[in-house]
Amino acid sequence: MRRNLLILVLGMLLFDGWQEATASQAPWRMGLRLNSQQARRGWPLLPFSRSSPVTPVSPWAPPTINPALLSTNRAVLPETLRVLFLGNSLTAAYNMPEVLTQMSRTATLKIKATMRTRDGYTLDNHMADISSRTNISFTVQDPLVFTNRLTWHAVILQEHSQIPVYAWQRMITSVQRIDGAVRTARTRSALFMPHSRPDPIFSPAEFLDRAEGAYQLVAQRNGNLPLIPAGRAWQMVEMRANNSIQLRELDGYTPTQHGAYLNACVMYAYLTWQTPLGLSNGGLHQVNGRDAEYLQRIAWELFVSRRSGVPF
Repeated sequence: MRRNLLILVLGMLLFDGWQEATASQAPWRMGLRLNSQQARRGWPLLPFSRSSPVTPVSPWAPPTINPALLSTNRAVLPETLRVLFLGNSLTAAYNMPEVLTQMSRTATLKIKATMRTRDGYTLDNHMADISSRTNISFTVQDPLVFTNRLTWHAVILQEHSQIPVYAWQRMITSVQRIDGAVRTARTRSALFMPHSRPDPIFSPAEFLDRAEGAYQLVAQRNGNLPLIPAGRAWQMVEMRANNSIQLRELDGYTPTQHGAYLNACVMYAYLTWQTPLGLSNGGLHQVNGRDAEYLQRIAWELFVSRRSGVPF
């Protein structure tokens, strides 16, 4: 009996000693874990004490963060978006980026757009073109902070119209490469899907369906890039029997002034998340007030139906 009682007392003493030792080591172990986490994040190490309690230890406080380190060179809700277009003659027709710039001058959110285009260019051609790569990395001085440089808010990529239909695998690689250059320049990419073109195999509707499927796949494979499906707005206009607006030149492919204006309206909606209704014709004198309002409504109808735009 006495032997059992002695064993019980010794067990309780050993248990109390183990608890005390464990309690004294717990902060040390926690400190190791926290310090390893802070070190990985580049923060100051968390101070903790392994010495006597009489040694003063300052309480840990979060590190002071320099606001300059939080700068991303991107304004929050900027009044003017800086946009670069990389494409070919479909983007260059009637200088669509300049039309977009002019029509937005009376808007709350303005756009300053420029382009780098060549007839027949693919995105592979742009990646191999030193001028295109230089344009991607182009920066301007911040008028408010002379030590800061401002990049594009977005770079809009337009692939050659036949590539998505007949060589979508090549498009995946092209967009991946050029989007890598865009990300390196601290900006973001978006994909511009133009209208369908006459094709010996596919009808205009089938051509557009296949093109959009490729664009969606490419967008998904490259981090869910924003897609601006301007070709769908063209389809909406051309399928309405009461419409007399001609979007194509006699070759059945090149945009007319109305086609270029419709592209600009779609771009405005997807870039600003605002309706283009009420904006000017952007200097395209063949686009009268009635036609401009009609195309503006088509662009906004497309945007609302898709419920997506280019996030900033």
